[in-house]
Amino acid sequence: NLASNLTFIRPGVREDVVFLIREFVTIIESFFRGQLLICVCMGVLYAVGFTAIGLRFGLVIGLALGIMNIVPYLGTILGLAITIPLAFFQPEGGWQLVGLLLLVKVVVQCAEGWFLTPKIMGQQTGLHPAVIIFAVFFWGTAFNGVLGMLLAIPLTAFFVTAWRLARRKYFEAERAADAKHAGASPD
Repeated sequence: NLASNLTFIRPGVREDVVFLIREFVTIIESFFRGQLLICVCMGVLYAVGFTAIGLRFGLVIGLALGIMNIVPYLGTILGLAITIPLAFFQPEGGWQLVGLLLLVKVVVQCAEGWFLTPKIMGQQTGLHPAVIIFAVFFWGTAFNGVLGMLLAIPLTAFFVTAWRLARRKYFEAERAADAKHAGASPD
């Protein structure tokens, strides 16, 4: 039991700390489930796109690159390093196939950035898609890059949870006290 390990904290504060820790763990679990779902969707989109343009081993490479996107930018960097030479040097390849390959990459990245991540992460974490887009930009800037973008959704969800706790515990308690006080005074 988590609360029994935090006996050095006052009981009222301990309840809040346990609540926040449990919420944060739930958010992290939801985040990784969402991230895996996004990676699978990207893998399917890459596989369909690569196969449609005629890239050799497009199905396997597309699925593998999608799964590698669990680590931000790994799928993109390795994807470009593997697929561009393959598209250029395969027998029916060349600059046209490289161009089509880059088009598939751009379309899938746009679909991921503007639809998949906001929609899936919004459902998983309970955050509005616009908040997720803003959070990625904000935390990416705050932490100077990839680390901030990776932590954006869990950090934002945690702060939203902390805000909800504070609002429920302190602001609603204040309103209830004000309403009780207003009811007791003669009008």
